[in-house]
Amino acid sequence: MKQRLEREPASQKAQMWSAAFILMGLRYEQALIQKIVARSHFMKESVTYQAILEEGKAEGKAEGKAEEARTILLLLGRDQFGEPGR
Repeated sequence: MKQRLEREPASQKAQMWSAAFILMGLRYEQALIQKIVARSHFMKESVTYQAILEEGKAEGKAEGKAEEARTILLLLGRDQFGEPGR
């Protein structure tokens, strides 16, 4: 794949790596994809790849905030009502 993409214009390599990365996810396991993509520095230059990373960061932040809210709710509930029953 790398050899094939080397024949493309430099301005299109990152976009083609991004497209390949996304499409590989429909067929191959994540570990294999990471091995293939890790060899490509073009992925880091891709706006598509960067958007995927940003989306992951945003989801991680949202999950962290949800966990923080759950913890605060439990603390407030304990103060008001005591330990929760099971």
